[in-house]
Amino acid sequence: MTLMSLLVDFARTGRIGPLHCGMPLSEAEGLLGPGRPHPAIRLLGPGVDGYP
Repeated sequence: MTLMSLLVDFARTGRIGPLHCGMPLSEAEGLLGPGRPHPAIRLLGPGVDGYP
């Protein structure tokens, strides 16, 4: 699958594999693992939680 086909599918459906727009963070973390220690969170500091 190319990046363009992935983006087109996302534009059509709002989904990337099991992830979809508007899903709760807890559900996304269940699929992807915890959002820490994501590099963006290290940059933004300890007040930020989850995936950026």
